[in-house]
Amino acid sequence: MKIYNIFRIIFNTTIWTGILTINCYDCNSDTGNCNEGECEGKLCVRTETASLDTNRKIVIKTCSNDDEPTECYQIPFGSQFISRCICDYPLCNGDKDSILDTENHTTLTNYFSIKYTFLFVIFFILYYIPILF
Repeated sequence: MKIYNIFRIIFNTTIWTGILTINCYDCNSDTGNCNEGECEGKLCVRTETASLDTNRKIVIKTCSNDDEPTECYQIPFGSQFISRCICDYPLCNGDKDSILDTENHTTLTNYFSIKYTFLFVIFFILYYIPILF
């Protein structure tokens, strides 16, 4: 029974850590867009800095493990304009049009519902079936 308990601890640590993270784009670009690389985190972040003087745009996409609200906000900063979007579903920090794509978000929400249901069944089997025997 000790081996079974050790297995449950290792399984829970691995599974619950995987559940709490999502894949996000992880790239930098001074040409405007990039959808390359991936990282894992609790949230995806897309920051865009545009210079009004030079018409230059820098895009940074990455992951965050901070507790932040999912939102987009814009800040004027001198001759620059900073836009930052934080979202909570896989690869949501893609090009600007896809960040607020509600159809894509609904599909991914359904994906997570199926994933969580499957993991609940595994959790139930690992914890409650051995107790019955």
